[in-house]
Amino acid sequence: MGRDRYVSGYPGQSAVLARRSGTTWYVADINGTDAPSTFSCDLSFIDGQQQITLFADSGNASSPWQITQPTQLPDTVTCRPRGGFVCVTRPL
Repeated sequence: MGRDRYVSGYPGQSAVLARRSGTTWYVADINGTDAPSTFSCDLSFIDGQQQITLFADSGNASSPWQITQPTQLPDTVTCRPRGGFVCVTRPL
């Protein structure tokens, strides 16, 4: 299995990339538009039970990150205008 993956994207609109370090995957997305956008994320290459932490732009300058720990990998993520997210996964 490769260390780096292009997941999805389109020039000027979005980019979703994944990188593995050991058994930890880092998946990042950036929204290149001035409107909120929902992006599909095929993360089926990440196998097994995972501990997941999702960091997303909150839109609040005093608390810039919205941090969640979903129980499964997301199929879609909605990003704020010119915003993004980082998803960190580690095997349980």
